[in-house]
Amino acid sequence: MIFTVEVAKAARLDLVDQHSYVAEMADENVADQYVDRIAKRINSLDHFPERGSLQPQFGPGVRSLSFERKLMILYHVDGQTVLVLRILDGRRETDPSTVF
Repeated sequence: MIFTVEVAKAARLDLVDQHSYVAEMADENVADQYVDRIAKRINSLDHFPERGSLQPQFGPGVRSLSFERKLMILYHVDGQTVLVLRILDGRRETDPSTVF
């Protein structure tokens, strides 16, 4: 079964933030490539999205998928739709009450 993958507004803003940060630290081309890799990882959720680890501290049914040991992609599966909720720095302690 192939799932539909959607990206919530907060996650899209997280991608913009990631792009801005990498562009500042490196350059625009590197930032574009980085965000493209994140997008590919997100789009890979269309096959077997249950592979991510459950993260009940963020809410019922919320799962996470890591990206290059740096980011944590938070998402929820509802029927045949995967909704990407946030894209967070996985190396930092995250207070669940501030995520949504």
